[in-house]
Amino acid sequence: MAQKITKDEEEILQDPEGDELPPPPYWMMIPPASSTAATGGPTGGTSPRPTAELDPSRNYLTGFHPHGVLATGAFTNLCMEGMGFSSVFPGIRSHLMMLHWGFWAPVFRDYIMSEGLVLSDKESAAHILSRKGGGNLLSIVTGGVQESLNARPGAYKLVLRNRKGFIRLTLMHGAALMPIFSFGENDIYEQVENSPGSWLRWFQDRLHKSTRGSIPLFYGRGVFQYSFGLVPYR
Repeated sequence: MAQKITKDEEEILQDPEGDELPPPPYWMMIPPASSTAATGGPTGGTSPRPTAELDPSRNYLTGFHPHGVLATGAFTNLCMEGMGFSSVFPGIRSHLMMLHWGFWAPVFRDYIMSEGLVLSDKESAAHILSRKGGGNLLSIVTGGVQESLNARPGAYKLVLRNRKGFIRLTLMHGAALMPIFSFGENDIYEQVENSPGSWLRWFQDRLHKSTRGSIPLFYGRGVFQYSFGLVPYR
C-alpha cells in the first residue's frame, strides 16, 4: 500500500542546499535497518513503504541508498520475508546485485542465488530487465564499496557521481526507475577511523582498485554487552 513521506523523512530526503528533492513517480522507504538487523523482523509493524503501487506487469530497476557497511537493509528487506516483501509488493520478484566474490564459494553461492542475489554486471541486469511479462524488481546499491567506507552513524554520505550506467540500462529495456532509501542503514555499525589520507584508507582504496572490493573495519555490540562485538546496534 502506498504511504506518504513523514516530516522526519522529508528532512533527510533533501539536497545539500536544503531544497526538497522532487519526488519521482515511485519512491520506496525502508524502515530503520537497526531494527531489522537486531530483531530479524519488523518492529512496531514496520515494513517497506512505497509511495506508489507497483504494476506487476512491468519490470523495475531500483537504486538503493545508502550502502552502509554491509548493505544489511537491502538484503533483509528485499531478499527475505521478515519484513513482508511479498505482501507489500504482490506479484513482484526481487533481485539484488552483489559483487563477484560472493559467488566464488559453491554452497554460499547457491544460498544467495536462492534468495534472489545476482552477479553485479551488465549482462545479469539486462537478463532480468528484458524478461517478458514483467514482475521483476532489480536493486543496485549504487554507492558500492566507496560508499561503504564512508558509512558512519548519524550521517549519510552518498556516492552518486559517475554512477549513471544503471539509468541507461533502465531506458534501454523500458523498465521503470525507482530510488530506495534505507533509514538507519549507517547506524547499525561503527567503523575504525579511516578518513581520507589515513594509512587505513590508503590501503582500502588500493585494495578496491586491484580487486573491486575492500574491507571496512567495523564493529557493533556484543550479545551481553554494548561495548564491542559484531551484533548490530539497535
